[in-house]
Amino acid sequence: MCSKILLKLIIIHLSGSLMTLANTGTCRYQ
Repeated sequence: MCSKILLKLIIIHLSGSLMTLANTGTCRYQ
């Protein structure tokens, strides 16, 4: 149970970091 919640948090954190990276990348190119 705890590991599942941890895994979900890690995935959310990683996807959030990827989204911010993609956003800064698109902002730079525009």
